[in-house]
Amino acid sequence: MQYADGRHSERRESVKEDAKEVAILCDALPNIDFVYGLVGIMDCPAIISEIYELSNMLRYTTKPLAGWNNSLEGCQETLDMCVAVAGSLERLQEKPFIFMYAGNPVAPFVHPKEYLEKLKFWVEHKIPVIYPTGTQLGINGPVTMAGALVSAMVDDLAAHFADAGITKVVGAEARGFIVGAAVSHNFGLASSGTGIGTGPVAIAVVVGFVVLGVISVMNMQKLEG
Repeated sequence: MQYADGRHSERRESVKEDAKEVAILCDALPNIDFVYGLVGIMDCPAIISEIYELSNMLRYTTKPLAGWNNSLEGCQETLDMCVAVAGSLERLQEKPFIFMYAGNPVAPFVHPKEYLEKLKFWVEHKIPVIYPTGTQLGINGPVTMAGALVSAMVDDLAAHFADAGITKVVGAEARGFIVGAAVSHNFGLASSGTGIGTGPVAIAVVVGFVVLGVISVMNMQKLEG
């Protein structure tokens, strides 16, 4: 990652010392409520860069932290460091000073295994964790706001039950093919080798988003009128 070095008026690769300076700066700014390590240190192996960054944040700021990990092993190292600061796992769980970013669904409807493993790790250790949707209008999701919101909601809903062994989904909403079918598709049921939801579910997913698109266009026309 590139770092804007104000002292020398140059852009260069980030180093460990930059993470220290960013932590000190964020700690001093009254309008910053928490510190997120996004320096992207380059003068160390990439697979452990977040560990060096967290080390600097733990040393040079007393504000709440947001962390992330490149691997499941990194999750354990991060947990060990935070437990050492808190005094025990129980104290960390009682008053967590950090929340973790496990990754995000690769929209539309893809949950990478390594992201789910990290999500599960933090949930099992009772540490706050976020797994936000990665939906972007017109890029990896529907171009309309209504469609994008449904896509994001489906990603988050499916992530919550990722390890539950879901084999069937019942769409309880008035038009079950809009959300229910999309959630089924997210779990892989629309293309399952067992035949659960093959054909009709896949078609329903498409129909659902077409309906959302039509509704969005109609609403936009009403607003413009």
